[in-house]
Amino acid sequence: MRAKYADYCSAQLTEVFLSLSEERIYEIVEEEARAQEFGQERLAFQTMVRLATKRLRDSVPLPDFETWCRDYEAAPEEYEEYLMGLWRQRSDEEARETD
Repeated sequence: MRAKYADYCSAQLTEVFLSLSEERIYEIVEEEARAQEFGQERLAFQTMVRLATKRLRDSVPLPDFETWCRDYEAAPEEYEEYLMGLWRQRSDEEARETD
């Protein structure tokens, strides 16, 4: 269930991220870079994505794991369209690690 929850949250954040204009994404990156006290150095692309994701994660209302589990178990069909399928790979990796 944790893998599905992570998949759901990733899908929600991706949807918000893709809806933003390029200018807004750069504003978010700059805001988060200032908040984390980055200097004036040029940021690598991966760093910019991480900063934007952190800022979005803090601002996009997502349910906590327990709430999501309860809601998912009550009506899984309402959540399936929001899953990207990443949980399948993660579940397979976790199963291999425990073998």
